[in-house]
Amino acid sequence: MGYSYDTLKAYMPQAVELLIDCIRNPMFLHSEVEEQLAKVKEEVREMTKDPQKFLQESLHLVGYSGALGNPLVAPETALERIDDSVVRKFYFENYTADHLVLAASGINHQDLIDIVEPLLCDLGRGPTVEVPKSAYVGGDFRHKADSEMTHVALAFEVPGGSIKREMLLS
Repeated sequence: MGYSYDTLKAYMPQAVELLIDCIRNPMFLHSEVEEQLAKVKEEVREMTKDPQKFLQESLHLVGYSGALGNPLVAPETALERIDDSVVRKFYFENYTADHLVLAASGINHQDLIDIVEPLLCDLGRGPTVEVPKSAYVGGDFRHKADSEMTHVALAFEVPGGSIKREMLLS
């Protein structure tokens, strides 16, 4: 999740304070959560109707076990379990100091620290979470679609990212 804004330098302190206030004090109004869920459900329904998008989403699901095998887009069945209490729980577990990145341009580093530190100094760490290992397993995926077009995807795991440098040299 990312939040950003552009502002004139003269308004930087107020803009940073407003941004941090929005992040630290969310409302999670039931009606707003329901409205956003309805939008997401519609987007998921539309994606599943588009064979090309659905195929791209399916590559990781088939090719990997573990975390990389999880869908990027939540299935409709998972969306049915989301409500404002689930969103609130997700927020408190993930919007923590150890998950925070602050980036800025056009401002002196120390000036930014002077603005941000008092606003975030009491932000706690989240719970320790064991990151599940992922493994490339390859696979085969077939999906019947009512379409005049045929869509095919072929993917390979290649060295890079978290794959060790030694693999690149062998």
